[in-house]
Amino acid sequence: MKRIKIIRIIARLNIGGPAIHTTLLTKGLDAKRFESILVSGRPEPNEGDMSYLAKEMGLKTRFISGLRRSIGLRDIKAFWQIFNYIRREKPDIVHTHTAKAGTLGRIAAILAGVPIKVHTFHGHTFHNYFGTKATSLFLFVERILARFTDKTITLSKGQFEEICYKFNVTSPYKTSIIPLGFDLKPFLECETKKGLLRARLGIKKEERLVGIIGRPVPVKNHALFLHAARRILDRKKNVRFLMVGGERLPENMKVLCEELKLGDRLIFLGWERDMSVIYADLDVVGLTSLNEGTPVSLIEAMASAKAIVATDVGGVKDIVRHGVRGYLVPSQDTAAFADATIELLNNGHLAREFGSNGREFAKKNFSKERLEEDTEHLYQKLVMSKL
Repeated sequence: MKRIKIIRIIARLNIGGPAIHTTLLTKGLDAKRFESILVSGRPEPNEGDMSYLAKEMGLKTRFISGLRRSIGLRDIKAFWQIFNYIRREKPDIVHTHTAKAGTLGRIAAILAGVPIKVHTFHGHTFHNYFGTKATSLFLFVERILARFTDKTITLSKGQFEEICYKFNVTSPYKTSIIPLGFDLKPFLECETKKGLLRARLGIKKEERLVGIIGRPVPVKNHALFLHAARRILDRKKNVRFLMVGGERLPENMKVLCEELKLGDRLIFLGWERDMSVIYADLDVVGLTSLNEGTPVSLIEAMASAKAIVATDVGGVKDIVRHGVRGYLVPSQDTAAFADATIELLNNGHLAREFGSNGREFAKKNFSKERLEEDTEHLYQKLVMSKL
């Protein structure tokens, strides 16, 4: 039987969930039934690069030089490169991931006559990213493309409701929910690395450690984390705060840290390749975003058995059940974030209970094996519908 040929397109393999997700899927599908090719652009200089994953996995990969996150004239060149590659390879399915790749890749697939087009929303840019006019334009484009897309995938029930009902991008009948999947083993076994990070950073055993993982960009709202840190320190002195992600701390955040007099209470780390070492020594993991799809940092935190405090935005509530796996607080509510964090720092039993519940939830719902099985089933169903 002829293998199903898939071209998977992502704008860039920068640090984050989409890069892990797409490389795992390209590698993990049953090679007897599927032939997978990964097409990717290049990360921006300050994003961090995870293209090493594709190399380590031995993936068949095509890099498109003009495909980047930012919008510009190079997109025209990138489009023609993608179109010509699709036309040459003649795939059965083109599956795009993230907004830029979703736009260029689906237009190219439509014009090249690809039988099946699939798109995954890893998040969306419909609020807290751009101004009203730009957002309206992006929504218009997505709605048009959705008409030619055989299946749209969302990562959570909350995201499904936003895409189908709140923003009316596409029909619920053409949309499936397939949660993320990862190799969780390093996080499920992270206790073996406990103490390594503290020793490296000179953090004392008696000091509590609260961390946030993610690029320090506006939509992640790290300023709330810094303001909450100040509130926490005013009430609890033996706490240190860790920010992980990005090439450097933006200048405006350096100024804010000075204004808040955080000093050596805040530690900024760039990209870390082995994140299980980070989670192993954290007491609480925070998330302060204004908009999220399914945040990978929280899945990793749960697999690492860590208690969570997160803003109740996007798909966060689909994975963090309030009072069971962590605490959800209103977006931009510094006091609520600080109060919830202090409660978990003061109540070790509760923090461990949340962590244990989270670990079981992550094991059950976010394994790479489940992701591969769900995706294979979807592809086969779509191919059968075209016969």
